Amino acid sequence: MHGADPRLVLGLHRSRHHRDILKAALDLGVTALDTAAPYLGFRSHAVLAETAADLLPKFALSTKVGFFPSAGGADHSLDPVRLRLAVERAARELGREPDTVLLHNPERSLAGLSTPDGHTLLGNACTALADAARDGLCGAWGVASWDTRSLEMVQVDDLPSPDLLMVRAGFLVGIDLLDAINVLSTAWQPGETWGMSPFGGGHRKVWEEFDPRPFL
Repeated sequence: MHGADPRLVLGLHRSRHHRDILKAALDLGVTALDTAAPYLGFRSHAVLAETAADLLPKFALSTKVGFFPSAGGADHSLDPVRLRLAVERAARELGREPDTVLLHNPERSLAGLSTPDGHTLLGNACTALADAARDGLCGAWGVASWDTRSLEMVQVDDLPSPDLLMVRAGFLVGIDLLDAINVLSTAWQPGETWGMSPFGGGHRKVWEEFDPRPFL
């Protein structure tokens, strides 16, 4: 059984970075805000600080690192030095240390690797974020994964356990992925687990692909 979690987070993946949206969220009692370094063309952190610096301390703020600007738009890296610099840059651009920094879609760099190579690469990346949290660059660290099956294959049980694991949730997530999430969570024992993208990237997609009539 996959239970429900009543906590709501304002995610900025597809939301405008407007002050009135953040203020409305606070007025409605939503006090958690999630963004990422590559959002808004790698300008999310700076724009938030420019438009709503006084509101940011009112949120529990999480962000993600792992994607970096490149000539082709963005590339992905689990290099621990690049990740450390990205966490430092996030805090600098936001004007405050994030409450949580997440490793952004590590499966992008793990695809096609052998189990030992993937284990080493992911382990070094997790250690970099754990060290950043220990050094006060963020309050906690975690992993955000769209498809956890690659993480499960590299055997995470002896890697640093994340404070937070962010994974797919909602009607459109297949049972194979839900099972993989359960296996990963059992092996890794994160402090918390968050669900993301409950409507699969858009509310219309839910009603196009999901038929609620059997449940009514």
